[in-house]
Amino acid sequence: MIKLSGIINSYKDYYTSAFARLQPYFSPKKEFFMKICAVICEYDPFHRGHEYQIAELKRRGYSVIAIMSGCFTQRGTAAVIDKYKRARSAVMCGADVVFELPFPFCASGASTFAFGGVRIAEKLGIVDTLAFGSETGDAEEIKAVAANMLSDEYSAALEKSKQGYGSYSQRQISAYESVYGKTPVLEGSNDLLALEYVKTIIKTGAKIAPLAIKREGQDYGKTEGEGFLSASSVRKMIFSGDREGIKAAVPQASAEEIIPSLDDGKIAGTEKLFLPYAAKFRTESIQSLRGTAEMTDELCGRLINSAKESTDFSSLVLGAQTRLYSESRVRRAMLFSFLGVRADEINEPTFTVLLGAGKEGRKILSMIKKSTDFPIITKPADYALCGDDVITDFELLLRAEALWTLCLGRPSAAGELMKRNPFISE
Repeated sequence: MIKLSGIINSYKDYYTSAFARLQPYFSPKKEFFMKICAVICEYDPFHRGHEYQIAELKRRGYSVIAIMSGCFTQRGTAAVIDKYKRARSAVMCGADVVFELPFPFCASGASTFAFGGVRIAEKLGIVDTLAFGSETGDAEEIKAVAANMLSDEYSAALEKSKQGYGSYSQRQISAYESVYGKTPVLEGSNDLLALEYVKTIIKTGAKIAPLAIKREGQDYGKTEGEGFLSASSVRKMIFSGDREGIKAAVPQASAEEIIPSLDDGKIAGTEKLFLPYAAKFRTESIQSLRGTAEMTDELCGRLINSAKESTDFSSLVLGAQTRLYSESRVRRAMLFSFLGVRADEINEPTFTVLLGAGKEGRKILSMIKKSTDFPIITKPADYALCGDDVITDFELLLRAEALWTLCLGRPSAAGELMKRNPFISE
């Protein structure tokens, strides 16, 4: 006969063990679970629209983890200032932790960019929500459209659209509308990227809820419109040296990083890569570059021909650009070709780098440490202590950073960022 005391002790042991497993998810000062939200971002540079998004998430009770692009961006361009300075701006403006979305994911097209960010968010082990800017602000419609885009009917329509002309995003829209009809979600660049986030969540089964934050101000990539200035507008001010405009367009913490960088010649401009890129394509063949990420034989041929005729960066890109190959696609193909990034080598993120953390962020880092064994590199030189996959992928990141340092107004040593430590606020 089983004794009652034995049953009670058994249940006591079970619930004690369960509580111990859940303990890391509790805030020491609160009775409820912490709400942890990730934001996949570039902060190139950090501006008032980004500050607004973080403030809105805080207002809703979330702690915020930013997964931010490293030295290059999704447009195939060099980030204007280094990743540690951008991370400091984000932390000073409310982000709790900033991790890196490492190369090559940060410089890839929308689907691979989104995949890398979502997978890192999931591997951190504590993220329950993914927030993103959105023209519609309608997460439910975005989820519905994303699910439709994973259907066999949509895949067949997209395959058929290859027979026509236009960029990949244009063919996506055409294929979708031929099967499901029009939707406002396909009209905004932020919503199009949001679809890639949600598609990744669905395909990987990530236990992360999408959260759409309605975008305020200028559209992505635009320099006109009311409200918060876009990153494109702020970059235009930076390259023109408009210090007063910069101060008005970005939070003080961001201006404190941008303006000294401008004064010190530490602003990166992708056009400084014209000579390396032109030399690459003047001396290569279609066969030698076959298999490069973002590249096709046709695009490669166009780049080789353009390199032979071009005398500056803009003409090099323009000479290869078509309705099928956007400006960003051309820049990404050049970048990946130069660094030898093959399409079949972009798989799973194998690490992230800690770039910054605030007071609350230090608690979150402790929670992550208890929740995952995903490699988080704090001191760059420590990458050599990680496994072979991390070493291989981190050394690719180092090659990208070495190229980025040549984009600066005053180029610096290739390993400059290896000497940096994450920004930790008091």
